Formats: sequence, C-alpha cells, structure tokens
Amino acid sequence: ESDLAGKLQFFYVRDPLGVTNGEDGETFEPVDLADIWGEPVIMLMGPDVSPDRNILAATLTTVISLACVAIFSIEAFGNTADVMNRVQTAQEMNDYDLTWLDDRVAPVFLSIVATQVAHEIAHQIFAFKGKFKTCAPTFIPSPTLPQLTSITKIKTPPRNLRDLFDFAAAGPIVGMLTSVALLVYGAAETNAMDAASYAMLPSLSLDIIKSSSLGANIINSFMDNQVLVQNAPSIVPLHPAAIAGFCGLIINALSLLPIGQSDGGRIA
Repeated sequence: ESDLAGKLQFFYVRDPLGVTNGEDGETFEPVDLADIWGEPVIMLMGPDVSPDRNILAATLTTVISLACVAIFSIEAFGNTADVMNRVQTAQEMNDYDLTWLDDRVAPVFLSIVATQVAHEIAHQIFAFKGKFKTCAPTFIPSPTLPQLTSITKIKTPPRNLRDLFDFAAAGPIVGMLTSVALLVYGAAETNAMDAASYAMLPSLSLDIIKSSSLGANIINSFMDNQVLVQNAPSIVPLHPAAIAGFCGLIINALSLLPIGQSDGGRIA
C-alpha cells in the first residue's frame, strides 16, 4: 500500500470536464454554478500533482529577500544621530571595525526573521497534522518593507478543504500573534528607556507607522499618546522588537490577500 501511495494519487471529485448547456452556435442559458460540474468521478494521477518548483529561482528570491531585511535593519538607524555620528567618526579615523553596529542591527534583523519563522512553523505543524508535504518557503522581497510575504508550495494535496484552510490560516494567525507580542514588548521597553539609550534606538517614519491602524494605536498607547497627535515628529525611535513586531503585522496581513498561492488565496 505504501508503494502504491508513493506512485499514485487518488481524488474523488466532481468531473472537472463539466457539462455543456447547449450546442455549437446556440446561446448558453444561465445555469447554477453547482450544476456546471459533472458527476462524481475518481481521478488517478501521478505522485506529484503540484507544478515543478524552480529551486534555483526560489533560493535566489529568498536570499534577495533576506538581503532586503538586512538593508532595512541598517536603514532603521539612518535617522539615529548618535549612531551616524559614530559611523562618521570611525570613517574619519579609518577605523573599519563596525562590530558595534552589527550588535545593534542584529536584534532588528533577527526579530523580523523570528516573526516569519513563527509563521512557517505554524504551517509545518498543520501540514504534519494533515499528513501532506510542503516545499521550503520562498520569501518574497519588497522595496519598502523588510519583505513582502512568503509562499510555501504544497507538494502533495491535503485530504480535504478543512486541512487546507487550517494550514493556510495557521501561518498568518501565529505570525500576527507573535508580531503583536513583539510590538507590545518593544513599545513598553521604548517608553521605559533612559535618554541615553533612547538616543541610540532605530526608528520608523510616521508615514509607515500610520499604514497600520492596529500597529499605530499600540505604539501610540505605550508612548503616552504622543505619536499620532498633530505636528508629531516624522521619525519615531523604537525598540528593535517594536520595529520587528510592526513590520510583522503588515507582512502577515499582506499574506492574507486572496492572490494565487498566498495564504489568503488558499483560504478563499
């Protein structure tokens, strides 16, 4: 049985060839969508019913996406005067040891990656529970956010639509919960910092913060309601966890868009 299961896939579905509603040259009358499909049939297919995956392209896309996360993490310090002054001083002294900067950038980078790792772990748990196989996730880069989304291709079909729904919904839900937890923790830490530590924080622009009502209101509530007021500063320093949590909220929300093989597309 295991050998046969490895060679063939069985599907009990409505006939995908459907039924006709008229002859050539005749006008088709409106029909109920449920009547378009034919009688139930058993379909027999090979072991791999998913499209071939270009491993090289997927790997390159993921590498580019991680590079975008790294660049975003570095750029988050672009408006931190104390950090930029220290970099400029190091350049003037021909001191190219920037390990101190790595120590500041790494928490931003790793926290952002953590939100996506949580997302993918949730997918894998439900794939294991549903007894179907998936490919490694492909992370999609973004020119403005750390990354746009991630796509996890399914190698073998789920047993039913419920398993597919659980698999698709689990990633964004866990990713968002992780992001909210990081955002709340980071916003609380930001508000509790002394002036010296606050001056060395990375930052987000107010325009980006306003792009998420949930994220903006969480940050605003921990920052004494001074973020969303009129004439507020255009740059908001934040703890690395808060930046990662905010970005994670947007990235996981984008994954719910009903497009193609995205989580939202599978849920829809």
